[in-house]
Amino acid sequence: MLLQPRIYEYDTAAYPRMNLPAGNQMGLVAQEVETVYPELVTEVSAPVPPDQLDAQPEKFKGMNYTGVIPVLVAAVQEQQAQIDAQKTEIAALKQSVAALQAK
Repeated sequence: MLLQPRIYEYDTAAYPRMNLPAGNQMGLVAQEVETVYPELVTEVSAPVPPDQLDAQPEKFKGMNYTGVIPVLVAAVQEQQAQIDAQKTEIAALKQSVAALQAK
């Protein structure tokens, strides 16, 4: 519940040499993920183009989206366990109601 999917747009004009895609993007904000799963976030520097060697490299946070997969699988498994427990409880309640109605 601590990870919040977002729709966002990169500021392609401010960072032209990073070749960022234009338009709406879907994902997670690395700075937010870092507070929950710091091992999935790294600081990355974009390479400086050969014709701009005096420029400072752009630094940004990078996400290991593949590393999010086990987190998602565990969440689905946890939900399924809750669903299974609820099904068992509902079945027991139905039996109790049926027994009471039969009296």
